[in-house]
Amino acid sequence: MAGGFVFGFLISGALTDAGVARRPWRNLITAGMGLAALALVEHGLPTPVDFEAELRRVAALDDQTVDRYKAADAQLNQRRISGPELARTIQTEIRPPWNAAQLRLEGLRLSGHDALVRQKLVEYMAARDRFFDLTVHYLTDPQIASLAAIQAQRKEYTRLEQEVGALLRSTPKP
Repeated sequence: MAGGFVFGFLISGALTDAGVARRPWRNLITAGMGLAALALVEHGLPTPVDFEAELRRVAALDDQTVDRYKAADAQLNQRRISGPELARTIQTEIRPPWNAAQLRLEGLRLSGHDALVRQKLVEYMAARDRFFDLTVHYLTDPQIASLAAIQAQRKEYTRLEQEVGALLRSTPKP
């Protein structure tokens, strides 16, 4: 209502010949200001999140990550690559998209059940990233990280993965 009053005041003018002659310019200025105000309001509104699409993206990335890690680990076991080469693969090919997806999830504004799923999924991604980090340290300098720590971290991310799955199965249907 206040906006209507302001714009009405700007458009109105004296009913003299000079006032009528300036009316098209006032109308253009008012229309421009109105469009600018709408753009500012639109820009300030939160963008709706398609959380199901985000979940599909993370699931696809998870599959790719597991496949890439298993392939590289198999090459290590077949002695086709060295431990430092596997570490470099983890650091350059696996972790960057993983960390980017985690940051993207952390930035989503969600509420209710979706927020709970997102929180648990971020915890899972962080646990898996800690596994990658420990693995890299072990492969480059075994004194920094132990196999026991790596195995404990694997158990942690597996537990969190199961919790995410349970939350997704309990997702309320609209």
